[in-house]
Amino acid sequence: DQWHALHTIWALQAGKDVYIEKPVCRTIWEGQQMLAAAVKYGRIVQTGTQSRSDPGIAEGVAAIQSGRLGKIQWIHSLCYRLRNSIGHRLPWYPNWLDYERFCGPTPMVPLVRGQLHYDWHWQWGTGGGDLSNIGVHQLAIARWFAGNPAIPRRAISFGGRFIVNDAGETPNIQLAIYDYPEFPVFFETRGTPAQPGTRIMDQIRGIREGTIVQCEHGYFAGFNGGGLYDNEGKRLTAIRGDGGAGHMANFLDVVRSRRKGELAAPLAGGFTSSACCHFGNISYRVGRPASLEEIRQTLENYPVAQAQFVQIQQHLAVHRVDLARTPLTLGPWLELDVPNLGITAVSGNGQESSSLEQSRFLLKETQRQPYSISEAL
Repeated sequence: DQWHALHTIWALQAGKDVYIEKPVCRTIWEGQQMLAAAVKYGRIVQTGTQSRSDPGIAEGVAAIQSGRLGKIQWIHSLCYRLRNSIGHRLPWYPNWLDYERFCGPTPMVPLVRGQLHYDWHWQWGTGGGDLSNIGVHQLAIARWFAGNPAIPRRAISFGGRFIVNDAGETPNIQLAIYDYPEFPVFFETRGTPAQPGTRIMDQIRGIREGTIVQCEHGYFAGFNGGGLYDNEGKRLTAIRGDGGAGHMANFLDVVRSRRKGELAAPLAGGFTSSACCHFGNISYRVGRPASLEEIRQTLENYPVAQAQFVQIQQHLAVHRVDLARTPLTLGPWLELDVPNLGITAVSGNGQESSSLEQSRFLLKETQRQPYSISEAL
């Protein structure tokens, strides 16, 4: 993730069109610089949120937006995917690649996990956990159903890293709430199995990964395609998808035609979905241990989040996690400057002044020379 912005900007400066994987950036500031570079150099940039090219999701969006099931009440995206321990070992450097270059813009620190590849997702210097790894896919779908809104007016997250005792820093249990004016959007990740000693994951309404769009008279549930259901869970329509098999072809078609409006996942939308992930993680990262009652009170205006909070408690109880001894981390509400993607205030954690300063720092963090992005591009 730490290389996505720099790769993209260098390629744009070299006159190239770009297909960039998700999340498009590691920080909010990086994404803003990417957008500015795309405009300045007039190139085409597609984001690797393949579900934006899934005809099944498109069919579901059209059905929901037609009003067939009434108005949207809330959207709940989830990723229940088993994530095993990444281990813990004494600090070491891999001697079989240019590790200094691998780190790029982020601080070059020794590894304390077992392996270099993939498990970088679970440490803050190089990843954002499953919120930015898988959540960006699901939030791109959620935003599509919602009519592609910008970032929400505020965001909050709570969770923790449980059951695995390893070098991971990102939460493997997390719920983020995005407070849009029309209805709330939630993303939940759970990397621990339904029962100790198994690999089976929990599910909600028949899915372990995907998006549930609850409307007045029914709901959509799915990921690669899905289905429309009434409120008793009876399937009304089955929708087949292909996971976005034509996503790269869409990018190449637009490279040839230069009709940017035909991109399935343009950079601006991919950045907004990524930014939602980052705001959720920022809230978590400046959070503090909280009691169950504090979390319950924070969620009192969000019945869906309250219900999932109960489910999280029950899930951890199955694994004999004592939340009084190892409490969940509750972040503050981030009040967001929607046009400028800033943070205007934080509230609800009793440490507002320091949390606001730290939150604003995490919008950009630091860049290590010579792998820095110029302010002026």
